[in-house]
Amino acid sequence: MKVLAILCTAVVVTVAIGLTLGFAGGLPPVADAGATLWVECSGPVSVCPLNGTASYDPERDPLTYYWEDDNPNSWFDDPTSPTPTLFVDMGAACSVECGAIRLTVTDPSGQTDTDTTAVVFRDRTPPDIYRPGDLILGWDGGWPVQTDPALTGEAIGIDLRDPDPLVYYTDDVVPGSPPSGIEQIVYRTWYAEDMCGHVVSDMQTITLVGRSFYSFQLELGGGLPPVADAGPPLWVECSGQVSECPLNGTASYDPEQDPPTYLWE
Repeated sequence: MKVLAILCTAVVVTVAIGLTLGFAGGLPPVADAGATLWVECSGPVSVCPLNGTASYDPERDPLTYYWEDDNPNSWFDDPTSPTPTLFVDMGAACSVECGAIRLTVTDPSGQTDTDTTAVVFRDRTPPDIYRPGDLILGWDGGWPVQTDPALTGEAIGIDLRDPDPLVYYTDDVVPGSPPSGIEQIVYRTWYAEDMCGHVVSDMQTITLVGRSFYSFQLELGGGLPPVADAGPPLWVECSGQVSECPLNGTASYDPEQDPPTYLWE
């Protein structure tokens, strides 16, 4: 009697599976939208590649794909691709989460499966700062009038997202030593801060000297060092696959008016 019961159960299970496959058209596909992604912002509009190729059909039938997202500020380059690119307008936000990205896959018989993933865009990159070059200036009243940035140069801050990062500076003024002819040294720290509070800094040195400085340097031997000036940052429109930009280092000079040599790297 026990053997008969086991055989009957096996028959019922086999018939049930057969009926399921017959009415439903086979086994349903399995969607895989991938794991949650953490992406660094790449600009006002940030991008993230998605990958649904781990989705599969148990019967190896070809699948169609469809991606969706509830974030009104996001879109796909091709929502029917297994590997689309997600675009997000960051606006003024420092972090944007697309937490309900859905991938639905469909097999030839119309059976579907849906999987959900999330993408978090974050701005954690500080801006770049380009400070003026170091200077040696003859004494003419000293800090702060003589070292006003309008006279000694201003720094430029550039950020991927913030079109106008805050640029400011602090000065540390150190008195010189009389024998050297140095009257003051101004250590000027320039800062650039973006809209998300990320700060970067760089230091400019401004040395203010009296007349005795030059004779003191000559007594040490070797004369005064030259001053290099590569010019400010340049924004250039692309002119083709190979683009070009003229540079100008002619503002470089030698305090003793010796002819300098140039090497660009």
